[in-house]
Amino acid sequence: MPEDAEFLDEADDAGMHWTETDFTCLVRVWVKTSVQTDGRTKGFNFYQKVNIAFNKDPECPIRRSCGSTKSQWYAINTQCIAYKEIVAQERFRNSSGKIEDQENDAHKIYRGLNGGNDFKHREAYKILAREPRWANLRDDGLNHAVNIPRNVARRTSDNSFPGNSVGSNNLSEDPDGSPTPQSVGPNSDLDGSLYEGGSRPIGQKLYKKNFLVQKVIDGVATSGSGIQTMLDELRLEKIQAKEEKERRREEAMQHWQAKIDFEQAKEDRKIMEKDLSTLSGHQLQYYLQRQAEIMGRLAMRGRPGT
Repeated sequence: MPEDAEFLDEADDAGMHWTETDFTCLVRVWVKTSVQTDGRTKGFNFYQKVNIAFNKDPECPIRRSCGSTKSQWYAINTQCIAYKEIVAQERFRNSSGKIEDQENDAHKIYRGLNGGNDFKHREAYKILAREPRWANLRDDGLNHAVNIPRNVARRTSDNSFPGNSVGSNNLSEDPDGSPTPQSVGPNSDLDGSLYEGGSRPIGQKLYKKNFLVQKVIDGVATSGSGIQTMLDELRLEKIQAKEEKERRREEAMQHWQAKIDFEQAKEDRKIMEKDLSTLSGHQLQYYLQRQAEIMGRLAMRGRPGT
């Protein structure tokens, strides 16, 4: 039986929608399989292992074919690489900010570059981001993250250029910080076959998804000024929101202070208008002291600068 025969049989899960639970499970078993697999394992055998682990995992609700798990991994990995690059750029530009704020800004940028579509795989991304084998993929046989077929790599290598590593889809390492993914250029050939020998074309739905994701990656790689503009807009929104919050806080404080002053004035007036002729002893002493305090406060208010 030819190596790619398993990839051609997708009748077992044809038309079944992949949920976020499926994707999270797929990422989890990919990480586990990657850790347990040595660098000499061929891509086909690796994805067979991933598929077996996926179908044995009790948290994976639906059995999937090997071709389906491979193609869906290819799709989610591409999206996560695009998101990771945006996160890396935002952390570089806003290194002193909170990680949560950086990732929220990255999410907004991804959505802006992707026609308003959210990045829906944040849980799966968190799993991948913690795995060094995903963050530091090398072109030495361990690169099963995409494992683009030989015929696809061959078609694209002739017109590739620096920064557009098609065959390996490497992630470059930043010596001064955490590894950041290398840009995937316009020649990445996301519409190519995911199967050895190119015997089965990618489905139209997945093709469309990968095409949209490729636009995001291209946008990240080529529209640095656009991202900077978007970041500036986000920071301006934050500044304006902070100023609005401060203004409302000051208004609330002024409101409560006015209420306190009003109640204090009512109490002072009652004390000042008290008929002391009917009082004696401690009561008289109390009201005389209170009236003196009130007169002192009024005198202080009348002074310049108070």
